[in-house]
Amino acid sequence: MHQKTIRFFSVFLFLFGLSFTAGCQPDPHQEAGPGESSHVTGDVRETTAPHELPSFLRDHPAEVAQTYQEVSKHRDLLARIPCFCGCGQSVGHRNNLDCFIHQQSKDQITWDSHATTCGVCLEIAKESIQMKKSGTSDQKIREFIDQKYGNDFAEPTPTPAL
Repeated sequence: MHQKTIRFFSVFLFLFGLSFTAGCQPDPHQEAGPGESSHVTGDVRETTAPHELPSFLRDHPAEVAQTYQEVSKHRDLLARIPCFCGCGQSVGHRNNLDCFIHQQSKDQITWDSHATTCGVCLEIAKESIQMKKSGTSDQKIREFIDQKYGNDFAEPTPTPAL
């Protein structure tokens, strides 16, 4: 009976981990709409005014849109936090912010849809933002994310150390 329990949990943990990495795969049938552009992985980029969210979020749960909204308010933090979904190698992301925002200026934001299909990106952003709101320092947030995701996930983005 003990071996059955171990086998069950091993399979469960494998499938759970697989669900995070599988969530980062692009939808090959996703097409860019007006004001959007597709890049190599099938992710969509859309440019909006700084206070507007991209239209591609309409096709996703409200929680995803809320995370994108929070990311726009915590850009400095997330630019200092790595992502561990493999996007550094696959699409050249430098940090967790790149999973949500491709580029920004005073007048506009070019959003990236990558995080809409990636549980790892979303969780790293949500955890980091929640910790920041609770008063945790950027250094402690970075240490937490590095420790939590560093061993069991993909190679991190090349985010400089704090």
